[in-house]
Amino acid sequence: MPITPNEILEKEFKKALRGYSVEEVDDFLEMVADVLADTIKERNLLRERVHELEGEVSALKAEEKEIKKMLLSAQKLIDELKAQAEREAEIIIEEAKAKGEKILEEAREEERRLRGLILELQRHRISWASEFKAMLRKYLDMLEQEPDFMEKELKKKGGKRASSVDNDAEILKPSDLEGLISDNDFDL
Repeated sequence: MPITPNEILEKEFKKALRGYSVEEVDDFLEMVADVLADTIKERNLLRERVHELEGEVSALKAEEKEIKKMLLSAQKLIDELKAQAEREAEIIIEEAKAKGEKILEEAREEERRLRGLILELQRHRISWASEFKAMLRKYLDMLEQEPDFMEKELKKKGGKRASSVDNDAEILKPSDLEGLISDNDFDL
């Protein structure tokens, strides 16, 4: 049963012979009442403070829950972003591989086209060289059949030799021309 400071102050004791000094007992009770009043005030203040701290603890617990939720959400978002980045990286790599393959295939196609063109040019060169050799041989044959061919041609043109021919070289004989058009000159 709790005692209040007023109950202590209002308490009356029976008087007896040879009892305690009334003044001393009253002074002591008054002092006990003051201490009890101070203790009650302090207890009330402490209860208020405990109530405030409990409110703060509740608020902090609520904040902690929110922070945990946010951390979980952030972790989930990070995981999703990481997964998305990995998917995008895979897509980019696949696209790069496809582009690389396309470029490689185009380069191979261009190589095939150029090789075909080179082969065709080589065939044209061989054909031209053969035709040119045949034409030169034909002219050689014509010159061999008519040894004075050059002289006759000069006479037809006025009976004079061209000055550049006189000054630069002698008139070639067919045998001299054959040496000029050997097979080595037209490597096929």
